[in-house]
Amino acid sequence: MVRGPPKLYVDDECNFVDPQVLENVLTTKFDTFAELDVCELRKARSRANAFETIRNGIFMNRAAMKMANIDAITDFMFTSLDYDSVHKRDGPYYFADVCAGPGGFTEYILWRKNWCYKGFGFTLRGEHDFKLQESTCVSSDSFHPFYGPNGDGNIYNLENIQHFKRIILEHTQGVGVHFVMSDGGFSVEGNENLQEVLSKQIYTCQCLMALEILRPHGYFVTKMFDLFTSFSVGLIYLMHLCFNAIAIVKPNTSRPANSERYFICKDFKNTHQSSEIRRYLEFVVQDMWHAQPEDSDNDILELIPLDILLRDTRFSKYMHDSNTSIAERQIIGLQKLKFFCHNPELVEVHQETCRLKCLNLWRIPDRKRAAIQNVTASDIASSISQPAFMLTQPKEISVTTFDSVIDEMNDWRFVPLCSSKPSNFCHIFVGMSNSKVSKLVGNKWVKVKNMHLNRGTVLYGEIVKEKCISMRDGIETEKLSLHVIDALRLGDVSLADLSFEERAKSISIFCEAINFEVDGDVRIRPKEARCLQDLYTKNIIEYKQETREYNAVGAKNSNEYYSVNAILFLKVNSHQSFNSTYVLRSVVNINEHDTTHVSCKLIDVIKKVRSLNKK
Repeated sequence: MVRGPPKLYVDDECNFVDPQVLENVLTTKFDTFAELDVCELRKARSRANAFETIRNGIFMNRAAMKMANIDAITDFMFTSLDYDSVHKRDGPYYFADVCAGPGGFTEYILWRKNWCYKGFGFTLRGEHDFKLQESTCVSSDSFHPFYGPNGDGNIYNLENIQHFKRIILEHTQGVGVHFVMSDGGFSVEGNENLQEVLSKQIYTCQCLMALEILRPHGYFVTKMFDLFTSFSVGLIYLMHLCFNAIAIVKPNTSRPANSERYFICKDFKNTHQSSEIRRYLEFVVQDMWHAQPEDSDNDILELIPLDILLRDTRFSKYMHDSNTSIAERQIIGLQKLKFFCHNPELVEVHQETCRLKCLNLWRIPDRKRAAIQNVTASDIASSISQPAFMLTQPKEISVTTFDSVIDEMNDWRFVPLCSSKPSNFCHIFVGMSNSKVSKLVGNKWVKVKNMHLNRGTVLYGEIVKEKCISMRDGIETEKLSLHVIDALRLGDVSLADLSFEERAKSISIFCEAINFEVDGDVRIRPKEARCLQDLYTKNIIEYKQETREYNAVGAKNSNEYYSVNAILFLKVNSHQSFNSTYVLRSVVNINEHDTTHVSCKLIDVIKKVRSLNKK
């Protein structure tokens, strides 16, 4: 590491760019921005840039279209994880969006992949916060923002980075996210030639964040600007050592007259060297965070000795060629912008052709952003074929009527219910606009507080009070959870033609994607429907003598459980759709101390299932 007075100019940084090109780009930038005001430049840009009319399309801002462009450049590697043999899993796939309010990058990802991807956000609170609720093309329930222990979302603070890392690891089984996106930047009006120097802290923090939270073989994309200084090139070099492949690209959606570019890293190497680099960058970030004005002569100028960077000829050549090529394009873009300023009648004639070709290549529909629609529970219900089936109540069976209903062992599954004869917590739930939820009670829709489901979702579930025992201090608390039993539609994805097993698999992914364990929110859990044999071969339902009640283990872990008052039986053979499984469902109320006809002892139900297995 080399320290010294902070750089006030970059015109001597010629190690990784052609010297004449560097001089030309700095001079052209200074002359253009000094001569023309912002309003003139904006008007000229709308006419001069061949790709300007692509704009935001169906999305809420241009950042979403940039991510679409970057995804296409990389052969859709960010949205094709489910086709990648290295990453392929049952899902969901995890990503992080950092320094990226109002959320255009995430909007694109969720538009492409819906709830099959689960996102974690980190950005500054306030004016530049996430605003995904304003999106008209996605439901953002599988994305949640976090802001660090101080609640400010400041990535410069290492404490915030480490806090976000802990959240990520808790939600990803300790493995990390599949990819990280970051798009941090700030206005440098009047200091365009120093943008790189002024941005080095955010460069470093975003790169460190990726190293902290990526899983092995993960991807990273981040916005950068000029990369002339030894500091910037040294940071790129360190990241290059942590990944099997890197690239620096200037997408078409990035305006040609600015210095913006994107640094893309593929196939994270979770090695000892990567860990050492991560610890080194932690030190650098902490040093920058605690720097004082009186330390101005102690600025970090180089992360890696210059001779090491130059010694790696393949890397240094790549940086030289990349910087020179992007700078040459920027010079042309600036000159064209200036020329169009002085000639207001000129218009780039290829704008429409470029727009249509790009949308086609990026697989984006040629439509404008839709108006925000207020979708109600009744709207969703009316879109379902013959919705009257949702009013069907479960058939109540007893020991004497059991055999006449549950007639074939392999045709049925069972789930424990907290609901009882007087207290029913099982309902049809629908997701509406702005993540609002309603449940069907009788023949009326009733709003549910503190629950979030993707717009368009139609599912059958039970609201349960789960008792949670803290692993730290053994204190027991209660948390509300929605146990999803079956589903007709999850967001925009219809399950109508799927088998019960296929629906259950989708439900499991959906619940994992939209559940963030945030205090105050109703948790979302899949309620596993088990084969009838498990009723007597496994301790799914246990009787607690001290509380004189039945309990079942919660979906998360053995430290969570809930009271069981009934058993729901679902007919799930290959002939059953969601509608028929719902209509044919049957329930047995169990109570060890109630001898009336409405309740059965669990042991009697088990005997009936055993006898069914012998047939």
